[in-house]
Amino acid sequence: MLSQKHISVLLLFFFSATILSAQERSNNQYWATAGIGSGTYFLHGTLSGHYKWNEHIFGMNMCAGYTPNISNKSHSDEVGNIALTYGRDLVYGQTSFQLSAGPALVMGQKQINIDGVISDKNAGFKTAGLFLALNLPMYQKSNFAFGISIQSNINSESSYLALLFTGTYGKIKQ
Repeated sequence: MLSQKHISVLLLFFFSATILSAQERSNNQYWATAGIGSGTYFLHGTLSGHYKWNEHIFGMNMCAGYTPNISNKSHSDEVGNIALTYGRDLVYGQTSFQLSAGPALVMGQKQINIDGVISDKNAGFKTAGLFLALNLPMYQKSNFAFGISIQSNINSESSYLALLFTGTYGKIKQ
């Protein structure tokens, strides 16, 4: 499990790498992305910020998944995570995409299942996970883009996979 000390070290590494990479301004890009979609949970959402130096992408991602209750007996399931990521911008001909991964703090609530019977109570959880993302920009202008993102978080409590439609704004083209 990630402690505050581990998270502080990761944040320090992230911001140090960002500041050191700012020496070559001509290659710097930065953007914010928001997205909504579905997957393991009924509804998924994401907000993220990214900084690119050459092909290297540093990011902070916040994601949430929610499945509403479907009867008076059940509670909703929900998961959220915050992740620091490192990724690469990969270009093949006219097609570009970004792959990124990083450690995540995962929190949420899920229904309790006792011997195959779903309880009317929820259990909260907090754990560490591995966040993975594949971003495919579909339409791109100098400061704005639409695209698709496939995101996953692998953890011991509530792993998920989601397909999201995203909008991006920032300095995304040279």
